[in-house]
Amino acid sequence: MNHIYSNFQKASVLVFCACVSATLSSCNEVQQEPRALGTQETQTRHEHVIPPRPVLEAPTEPELSGDARTDAVAVAKHFVMFYPYMLKTGDTSYWEKHSGAECKFCQEVLAEERNKKDETWIDSTILILDQVNGIVSENENRYEIQFLVERRDVVIHGRYSDEEQSPDKYHVVVSLEKKSTWQITNFQIGDGAGFTGRIG
Repeated sequence: MNHIYSNFQKASVLVFCACVSATLSSCNEVQQEPRALGTQETQTRHEHVIPPRPVLEAPTEPELSGDARTDAVAVAKHFVMFYPYMLKTGDTSYWEKHSGAECKFCQEVLAEERNKKDETWIDSTILILDQVNGIVSENENRYEIQFLVERRDVVIHGRYSDEEQSPDKYHVVVSLEKKSTWQITNFQIGDGAGFTGRIG
């Protein structure tokens, strides 16, 4: 049985959840007296209404066959595809179920969703363009699945405005292992150019 071992070199981590950038004052304005918001600016901010999060049916969980290789791929793929649904609806159930304590990115995303104090949310869709399935240790049921994805239809519904973003491609690496349940141990997002179509 051929084992594919990953020497994947970590790409710079890019967070899917893009933040709305704030406009900073230039250096020569630092000592100026702060000005009050003009009537028009205040009115514009007050007029912006964040649309309510959509109520959607959760993506159907994959039926696991009991074959470790097949199930690892199914869980990793669904974990990726559940991501935009989670950011739209706030439903973290599948990520809660499969995020290992050691997955830093997973825990940060979950904490952010749990602690949200406003109604901001992100609309988007993800399309998987390609994937490579790797075995880290078949005896220990540890696998690494790499995806090339395109994120499109991105609209960040922020506090003061809605921001559209252009489609972009990303290289997503999901490391997971079978314990009592399948657990994601690492989740990386990098530039799409980092996807080579092979492990190592």
